[in-house]
Amino acid sequence: MCIKAVAGRLVDYVASVQTSSVIVRKSNCQENFWKVYCRQTCNECVDQTTGGHVRDETATSTTTTTATRTHYPPEITSYTDKQVFSAGETVTLTCRSKNTRDTRGALSWHSSRNGVRNITREASDGSIQLDILQISTEYDGMSVTCVEKGKIADTLSSITIRVDMSSVWGQWETWSACSATCGDGSRSRRRSCSVTRGACQGEATQTDTCNITACCVPQHGRWSDWSSWSSCSVSCGQGTRTRSRTCSGQNVCGRPCEGNNVAKEYCNPSKCPAWGSWSSWTCSVTCGTGTMSRTRTCTPPSATCSGDASDQQECQRPACCVPTHGQWNDWGSWSSCSVSCGEGTRTRLRTCSEPNACGHCEGNNVTEEYCNDYVCPGKCR
Repeated sequence: MCIKAVAGRLVDYVASVQTSSVIVRKSNCQENFWKVYCRQTCNECVDQTTGGHVRDETATSTTTTTATRTHYPPEITSYTDKQVFSAGETVTLTCRSKNTRDTRGALSWHSSRNGVRNITREASDGSIQLDILQISTEYDGMSVTCVEKGKIADTLSSITIRVDMSSVWGQWETWSACSATCGDGSRSRRRSCSVTRGACQGEATQTDTCNITACCVPQHGRWSDWSSWSSCSVSCGQGTRTRSRTCSGQNVCGRPCEGNNVAKEYCNPSKCPAWGSWSSWTCSVTCGTGTMSRTRTCTPPSATCSGDASDQQECQRPACCVPTHGQWNDWGSWSSCSVSCGEGTRTRLRTCSEPNACGHCEGNNVTEEYCNDYVCPGKCR
């Protein structure tokens, strides 16, 4: 049985009692929205569109029963039942299926415009809602379609969005700054007219009085004399000392005193005598017992620092060793060849006996040689 879905109309599905040619008429269907499906045994159902219309197609099927079922298109309603919407308004639409549970399908929204800001959500009763956010005059005439993808057919319903094209005022801008910094002044703000049909009624500019505070006669601050210098921050070496002054006589609209209230200068340019860092320890021997020492330097060189310029203490190195070299033992047996056929390797070991801590045996303790120089069966050299 071949079936189809047509926007905004009921669709009947008929199965014949015997093998016959069932004519599925698809003329005058909206292109991109009708679909043809095959159930049971269909010879061929092909989507062919010409100039927005569809040629008739024929499909043959064989069934044993006769049944007719009606599939309703979904229903679209507006939250406020308004026919024309205002610019900047959020439009809420609801789409509900009018079919029974066994023929009801999934619902989805589609729009004739791209980039429309929207939110879709599913309600507990199975309907779906669409919020078109901050609708603009550009959306006037936009088509919104709800498609129900049924178990045996697809149906759809569409509405056209209409937007009030009358000229409207935009939002007021923020107030300008007051024209005076003290005493009485004025401020203003503007709004723009979105001209689509006729002029906006009312004024584009508002003016208001403003009073910040009473005007003030400024009295500027004046510095007092500098105080005496403080003591130097260190007894030797470079340090700092400070002196201060205060600003007085300034009122709320007067300028503060210019400059800093504290002055600082360096004192005691001579450096204090000080030891430098200790050098690294050095031991007098490389083995056995010896003496290790380190030194440091007093700066400046002409000064005298308290304490010693050098330091010594005993150091221990490993006991001095007279090398006794070992002797190699006999080579061990050769290991098995590393492969069972083809060229491989085998090794043997020997051990060094009786060297002391600083002695050794000359030569290697491992030797290696090639083995199995015949090729594996089935392989050529």
